[in-house]
Amino acid sequence: MEINPFKFASLLFSYLRKEDIDEKKQKEIEDLMNGSSEIKTLHDELCDKEKISAQLSIINSFNTQPAYEKVTRPVRLRRRLTLALRVASIVAILAIAIPLIYIQTRGSKYNADLIGSGKTVLKTSDGNIVSLDTISSIAYLNDLSVHNEKGILTITEYEKSAKKRSNGNNIIEVPYKGTYKVILPDGTKVNLNSGSTLEFPDHFLASERVVKLKGEAFFDVVKADGKPFIVNTNNMSIRVLGTKFNVKSYDNESNSYTTLLEGKIELSTDKELKSIQPGEQVVLNKKTEALDIKEIDTEPIVAWVDNMFYFDRTPLDDVMRSLSRWYGVDIRYADDDPNVKKIVYSGKVRMYTHPEDILRKFEKTGGLKFELTDNTITISKKQ
Repeated sequence: MEINPFKFASLLFSYLRKEDIDEKKQKEIEDLMNGSSEIKTLHDELCDKEKISAQLSIINSFNTQPAYEKVTRPVRLRRRLTLALRVASIVAILAIAIPLIYIQTRGSKYNADLIGSGKTVLKTSDGNIVSLDTISSIAYLNDLSVHNEKGILTITEYEKSAKKRSNGNNIIEVPYKGTYKVILPDGTKVNLNSGSTLEFPDHFLASERVVKLKGEAFFDVVKADGKPFIVNTNNMSIRVLGTKFNVKSYDNESNSYTTLLEGKIELSTDKELKSIQPGEQVVLNKKTEALDIKEIDTEPIVAWVDNMFYFDRTPLDDVMRSLSRWYGVDIRYADDDPNVKKIVYSGKVRMYTHPEDILRKFEKTGGLKFELTDNTITISKKQ
């Protein structure tokens, strides 16, 4: 089978970088490797850090003039085409391998296979602790039945339960390096971001539906007349009937953010009560409990639901917290200058990309240097 070198180079690069490629392309690459010892050897060599370093030294020692003279020397057309194809293959592979080589030779031992691998846990009201990746079909837990399919956990009340037990609370915990989608017993859809927990009862009361959130979640609430849906955080209560909104309320951040996409919501603290319209965001200062309303572009706020980082003049400190939660890395600032954390960054990139990709983009747009070593990102000023 004749292989287009440029097409294959692009496919192999995506495969090595763990990028989002469909099953058909992934199988195509694996079939090529299984059917060709040369391609399998190339794959293994591109994953071999020591061999790559040695090859870089060889490349740097090349005298390109003799090679150029050989390529341009008059020969039969067929031989020239064959040579051109070989050169194109080498150029294509080198062109796409260089970024990979750069990542592998910087000294980082970050395991990109763990991106998005966080294991979400369900703690039921009767004391059971279940890792949700082990549930592939319907399971019965206390008064609940849970069904996990295509990464979505559907929770319903177990109708065959002979007697309803006391109405205890269940907790879903999403660790760093993971997100999770949940459908609650009333049909409300909840996307949970990294480092978040959602607490909900075995049975919603007849008068209201109450959940408690720590972290970040996007809610698509099913309307139920006379039965409001209430999201409680440590500092605020959000009351809705049927709407779509995003809540970000991490314990290690000084503000909470509630952003409305559809419908209407009412927010309250011990000191204030406010309502907002679609396209507005409420910022809660946790220290003063003051609520500040502003108009906002909602797209960057909810991009994480589609597995995207979308930074829009976002302070570096906020950017790094997002990366820390998703990639499970520590953040270290080499300089004491507080203004470094206030530098703003903008850009849109897939969450499943290697963190080095994002850091290199940041380095091109500012005066800072980012170094990923093992599981720590060190930030310093460029010399």
